Formats: sequence, structure tokens, C-alpha cells
Amino acid sequence: MSSEFLGLPFAPIEPEDRPRLAELLTRHPQPLSDYSPTSLVVWAPVCRHTYTIVEPDTLLVTTSSTRVPQPCLLQPVGAFPESVAGMLLDRGRRLDRPLQLESVSEEFLARHSSFVAHFDVRPVRDSANYIYSATELAELRGRRFASKRNLIAQASGLHAWSVERLTPKLVEACREVADDIASKRTAACSVTLDEETRALEGALQMLGPLGLHGLLLRIDGRPG
Repeated sequence: MSSEFLGLPFAPIEPEDRPRLAELLTRHPQPLSDYSPTSLVVWAPVCRHTYTIVEPDTLLVTTSSTRVPQPCLLQPVGAFPESVAGMLLDRGRRLDRPLQLESVSEEFLARHSSFVAHFDVRPVRDSANYIYSATELAELRGRRFASKRNLIAQASGLHAWSVERLTPKLVEACREVADDIASKRTAACSVTLDEETRALEGALQMLGPLGLHGLLLRIDGRPG
């Protein structure tokens, strides 16, 4: 069901919207993982994502949750002319609460400093993106990873393991892993983990349509 925010019509993000989002995000790539078209689709039911595209080419996405039920905006993506920035500021002032933007990149802060000057900017470490080198993780070369190589060698000697390419037939095995992690959660992280489990369920159910790939690791025959 469509909704309105800041005087603009927003529609829920559905799986069939992925090609449209992917086309825009390919032309305007972002450094934060929130702006992967697949991520937006998978997290839409959890974060109640809705979206609209403002002319000429600005993607606006709203987000909310059980913890923050009132909608706020993710960082605008794409062309962001002064006319659109001014419109958001003007309409934001009419809200009964301060307009809030989440998941804003350093690049956006630098490029649109005059717009950002109207906001209090605060880092949220719990939502930070961590970047890892795929090559380093795959090869574990050098002294820096010696302890990890030793742990892998020890585990290989103690357990039989196998790796399978993820298919829809293995979805239930992945759920077993998610349920095992969830059963060990603490009260402090239960909300976030519940949300991640819901998003994971959605991703597993749409492996093919979303073009997702993955591996399932079994340890002594059990998914792990």
C-alpha cells in the first residue's frame, strides 16, 4: 500500500522493484551496503522500506522499525540538485519532529555540505560497515594470519567437513544454522538478531529471483 511522507508518494519496495533500483544504483553506486538493490528488497519487510524517485533522478527511501516507528529517510541517492535539497528541507521543517536521515556516507557529507549543514551529524558505530579483503580471507597469507591457519588445521584434523553450493533445496539447513545462533542470543541483541533472521529468511526464499549465491558448510555432517 502506498503512503505519503514529506508530501511525496512512497511505494513499498517489492522484489519486482529490484531491476528498477539496480538500474539507478548502478548509475549512482554507493559505498554503503544499505544501498545494494538486493539488500533493500530483503530488508524491506523488516525496515518497512518505501521508495519514490524524484525528478530528475533522485532515489528517496524511507525506513522505520519497531524501535523507531516513525519514518525517516535513508540518504538520498543519485542526482541531488539544490531544488530537491531545498524541497526536503522546507517540507522537513513542517514535520512535528526533526527530519532524520540514516546511513549517510562520508562521500555524501562532503559533496552536499550546504544541505548537511542543516543537520546534527552523529556517527552510529553499531551500524558501521566493515570492509574485508576477499583475497586475504580466501588465502590467509603471511604472518598476520598464522594463528587462523593453525586453527583451521587443528579443526580439519578433529572434524570432517564439506562445502556445498547453496540451492533452494538447502534452505532448511540454513535455517538450522540461523536458529542455532538465535537460540544463543542475549537480551541486548535479541531485537537486531530477530530482524536479521527475518531478513535472512526472505533472502533464502528468493535465492533465484535475487540472483544470490552462497555456500553451505557442514561439520561432521551438520550445517554449521
